Amino acid sequence: MALEKSDSGIPVVVEQPLPIVTAEDAKKAMEAYQQLCAAILIPWDKRIVKDGVVKQESDYQRIRVRVRDPETGRDESVLRDFPKKSAWRKLAKFYNVSTEIVGKERVDREDGSWVWHYTVKAKAPNGQSQMGIGNCDSKEVHTDRRREHDSESTAHTRAKNRAISDLIGFGQVSAEEVISPPKHVDAEVKVVEPEKKTQLRLGRVDVDVIVYNLEAIGVSEEDVSVSEQEDGFYITPSKKLDDDTYYPLQHTLEPMGAEWQDDSQRWVIWKEAEA
Repeated sequence: MALEKSDSGIPVVVEQPLPIVTAEDAKKAMEAYQQLCAAILIPWDKRIVKDGVVKQESDYQRIRVRVRDPETGRDESVLRDFPKKSAWRKLAKFYNVSTEIVGKERVDREDGSWVWHYTVKAKAPNGQSQMGIGNCDSKEVHTDRRREHDSESTAHTRAKNRAISDLIGFGQVSAEEVISPPKHVDAEVKVVEPEKKTQLRLGRVDVDVIVYNLEAIGVSEEDVSVSEQEDGFYITPSKKLDDDTYYPLQHTLEPMGAEWQDDSQRWVIWKEAEA
C-alpha cells in the first residue's frame, strides 16, 4: 500500500500488486524447473553422430546469434543453445500441460506466397492457461516440395512452443523463435568465450575459414564438403537437410556471403562477394 497524490493534490491510497507466492517458493519452483530440464533434456554436446547420421538427437539447437555487449554497445557473434520442439513436448508431459488449437488461418499474397497464423492454448492442471501465437511465411521454407507442409507445421510448432514456454518455461526462448527473425538477442551480461573458439571469423574467405566456422557449430567434413572452384566456394551437404540442420548452417554461412541454391541443394560463396 502506498500514498500518491491525485490531480487535485489530495493523497489517495494505491494498492500495490503482490506476488502470489513467497520468494522462497518461487526459488524452489525455479530450481525444480532447472533440475527437471537437466534430468530429461539431452544437451547439445551429448548428441551422438556416427558416420554422418544422428543416432541420439539433442533437445536443444545450437544457433549463432548476435549478442550486444552492454559495456561497449558492440554486437558479437556467439553460439547459444535454445530448447526446441522435443524439449517443450517433454516438459509439457511432465508438467501435465495440455494444448489446444484455438485458431488457424492462411493468408495468401498476390505473388503466390502465403503466411500461416496459428493460435494455441496451453493449460496447466491448476487451471492456469496461456495463449501462444505463431506465424510462418512460406518464403522461410527453402524446399519447394515441402513448402506447403512445413510452413503450416512450423507456425503450429511456434505457437505451441510459445504457449508452453510462457506457461512453464521461466522466459526461455524456443529455438524456433530464433531460427526465424529476429536474429538479434540482447545480452544482460557480458559474454566471454574462452579462446574465441566459436567466434565467427570474417574477412578474406577461403576453404580453411569456411571449414573452421562449420566445425565451430559441430559440422564436420563428413556432413558437408567444401570445395573451391574458379568462380567461388561450394558448400555441399552430404545428405538431405532438415530445418534443424539447414538454419544453423545458413546462419553461419550467410555472413560470409553464401547463398543457397535450391536447384542444386548447396551454398555458393561467389568470389566477387568476398569481404
